[in-house]
Amino acid sequence: MAALEDIDIPASGAVFTFGKSRFADNVPSHFYIRNDPVVDGACGDQHSAVICQIGRLFVFGNNEFGQLGLGHKSLVNKPSCVKSLKPEHVTRVACGRTHTLISTGSGKVFSCGNNSDGQLGLGTSDTACIDVPEEVKGILGTVEQLAAGCNHSVALTNKGQVYVWGSNADGQLGLGPDVKSVSMPTVLPLEETVSSIACGYYHTILLTEEGHAYACGEGEGGKLGLGNTENVMVPTIIPLEAYLLFVTAGGNHTIAVAVDDKAYGWGRNDCGQLGLTNTLETEITKPTIISSLTGYVIKEAACGESHSAFITENGELLTCGEGRHGKLGNETNVSNDQFIVTPTKVSRFNNFFVSKVKCGGCHTIVLASPKLDDSGEQIRSLSNGHIESPSKGLRPPETDITSPPPLSVRGPLPPLQRVPLSIPSNRISESFPPNPDILLSPSKNNYSEMDDNNPQSPDSTRFANGKNSPTNHSYHSNDMKPLNDEIYDSVEIDTPHSSKKDVITDEEEIIKKIDDPGVSKSKSQDTCGENYENNSIISSIKTKSKVKSKLCVLL
Repeated sequence: MAALEDIDIPASGAVFTFGKSRFADNVPSHFYIRNDPVVDGACGDQHSAVICQIGRLFVFGNNEFGQLGLGHKSLVNKPSCVKSLKPEHVTRVACGRTHTLISTGSGKVFSCGNNSDGQLGLGTSDTACIDVPEEVKGILGTVEQLAAGCNHSVALTNKGQVYVWGSNADGQLGLGPDVKSVSMPTVLPLEETVSSIACGYYHTILLTEEGHAYACGEGEGGKLGLGNTENVMVPTIIPLEAYLLFVTAGGNHTIAVAVDDKAYGWGRNDCGQLGLTNTLETEITKPTIISSLTGYVIKEAACGESHSAFITENGELLTCGEGRHGKLGNETNVSNDQFIVTPTKVSRFNNFFVSKVKCGGCHTIVLASPKLDDSGEQIRSLSNGHIESPSKGLRPPETDITSPPPLSVRGPLPPLQRVPLSIPSNRISESFPPNPDILLSPSKNNYSEMDDNNPQSPDSTRFANGKNSPTNHSYHSNDMKPLNDEIYDSVEIDTPHSSKKDVITDEEEIIKKIDDPGVSKSKSQDTCGENYENNSIISSIKTKSKVKSKLCVLL
């Protein structure tokens, strides 16, 4: 995403991805959905989901167990709408390692994906996987938060009641040593009212209205914060006097922020994922202040398998931990054996206001919108494609739109869980108003017209210079019919490296996906044992309705 200032981003913002996201061949990229801004999202180990303002759910990534809910089990490398949920208004989503939880405005909860331990909450574990979301029954009250671990699930209702289901092999459900698993939502008895939940790979963290934190599950690495590495089968209070606002859990580590703006971390620190600059210890078994964040007001945090991310009240993004696949978002590549121990500002977002961050096993997704100057114009870099940060005159986009409450996000190789803020900030905008006038980025590039009757067109389309990676990374829109005057029954987004098309059926909608023009080809080894090649991608958008022309677009 170098030279982001050269690309027009809608005032409503975009979703940025970096790391092994299974999107755009895993190079830094971004996309947005026309007339329907993304307001929240979640990351699993290798899959992701985003929620749009009007309640639609888009998914992409690994789909081996049907965790994307699209009715099949094929890999999806472009955001695709979960059409079976279009009658619903999706409000929250949580991604486990290979399953997904969804709640809607009507009070329903749905699940899909791996069900080997009953983590879908459908009353049985006989069905190995479900590739279309099915309704989860038995939860009384309105679900306000969802969290998902590797093979367990947690829901929090508006009455402060916690429901758990799935595997309890390590005590992650908190139901005691005699319960191995449950396949239906089961009330977790607690003496205090719970205000926030988070799931790590095999552990669960609960925050109460009194500001206390309880932990249960696997204790490896000290991630329960109880002073040891033993498994705990029932929720046990973490010895911490601070009043905690929110908590997030990763594969083997946990991070929380207190009312006094102090951030705490505990668990595995072998890759610097806790941001504890002044220690060489690889296991932190008790909550420890992250002194490197002193002076920052942290409004949101997320944990991956071995990396962490933080958002400040000014919309800055900081990351630390293991940097494989570029998931920390830094401009310079971090090799497989390197990591960053100090939370470091991601400079590519200097001119953007970051409102959300989610961490997966090997990837990160960010919701960000352009900062505006005093005249309301997008801030631009002044030279050489490097983003400069003016010292004054910057402001986030104005909005009067209220997004759904933040969601639980999870999913590292141990998948992780990200938990919502329990106290909303009046300085971080949860969503941004749609701007229908900004979609296509004018340029002087040539583009290729493709024939609907030529099935080879999408894969063979190239820019005039015959290369896959044009130097100018936008496309001309003047010859396309006004999008606001047309209704699109179907939009297809094709890439030369894709063997099939992912079709998004919706009205007046186009997804735009843009790769980092500064990324060069390189080979690296994926944590899942797969080699992939980073490459700038050219994609074509083909509309199959009133607009017959297809435009070549740099992803």
